[in-house]
Amino acid sequence: MKLLLKTLRLIGVRKNYEVHFHKGLNYISGPTSTGKTAILELIDYAFGKTNHKSYIEIGESCTDVELEFYISENLYKIKRPLSAFKEPVLLQTYDSVKEKFTQARTLEIDIPSNEKSLSYFLLSKLNLTNLIIRGGDFSFRDLFKFSYLKQTNIDNENILNEQNWALNGKEKATFEIILDIYDSLLGDLQQSLKIEKESLKVKEIRYEAVREFLKTAEVENYETVQVKSVEIDSKLEDINSKIENYKSDILKTEVGNDVNELIVLISDQKEKLSNLRNKFLDQEQYIQKLQLLENQYFADIEKISEQIAGIKAINKYEYLYCPNCLRPISLHEESSCLLCHQNMDDIVIEIDDLKKERKNLQKRKMSFTLILIQKKKKILE
Repeated sequence: MKLLLKTLRLIGVRKNYEVHFHKGLNYISGPTSTGKTAILELIDYAFGKTNHKSYIEIGESCTDVELEFYISENLYKIKRPLSAFKEPVLLQTYDSVKEKFTQARTLEIDIPSNEKSLSYFLLSKLNLTNLIIRGGDFSFRDLFKFSYLKQTNIDNENILNEQNWALNGKEKATFEIILDIYDSLLGDLQQSLKIEKESLKVKEIRYEAVREFLKTAEVENYETVQVKSVEIDSKLEDINSKIENYKSDILKTEVGNDVNELIVLISDQKEKLSNLRNKFLDQEQYIQKLQLLENQYFADIEKISEQIAGIKAINKYEYLYCPNCLRPISLHEESSCLLCHQNMDDIVIEIDDLKKERKNLQKRKMSFTLILIQKKKKILE
């Protein structure tokens, strides 16, 4: 069980102010009125003191105080408003996997018997809950206030009011608890030291055995082997450097011309490849135009075939009424209907013309199809 302060932080309006602590003894020194007492006062306030002294500069530039601290191996952070004394505090636990503070909860500023209070939480982590001293609850701040000394008490012969034990029995009992904690920590350290000493003895025995073996086998000592190893590594570096130089010289003298010719050849081939790609793109565009023209011819042929089929279908029948305007044929001499005034001989001539045009279009289509196939073969080759 251990308590270790890590960081005190004042959350400012424009910037934050931080004080970092280290393992072991921490001391704060400086001229008068530079904030030494304020640091201790704000740590005490973060741990649950009812209020704090009014510091004008802090009150004008800061809003909250944060305190990061370890209890055993767990890292916690307390955040408390500087001006709202009765507001609950925010407590967070550090998640080493996510590498951030999580599991936020609010705790009240109250006596340790209240299980929702900050004091109860801190004492529970130290296994010091439900302690009654001289009829009063033992609080976390009773424990904490002996962790620092004010400057005015350093030269005081009665630092812990030891001359008035009868009136200050709670302080005496608290100090005894602190000594018990240190005794427990000291016992753990002594046990760890004992284990380390036993491990060291085993290693010393192994070391002596290895040293005796080396003497008997007439093997050179470690220092000599290290020196020779460094010398060998240096010689290997020189040899490798010479080999690289020889390789470079050989490439320059024997292979230099071939390499230059190869570079020129590669450059020419790249240029030819670029020209072929451009030519390929041009041919592709030309083929696309031919395909469009082929589709146009095909559409025209279909249109002419439909016209021929329509004329043939009309000529099969003898009409009393015009299929266009639905008037009797006999009344069409002065009619404006174009179909009625059509001469059948003209229609026959028109059919022959359409057949010839269709035949020509089919021939053109076949020729364009052959050209298109040839172009595709050339591109694939």
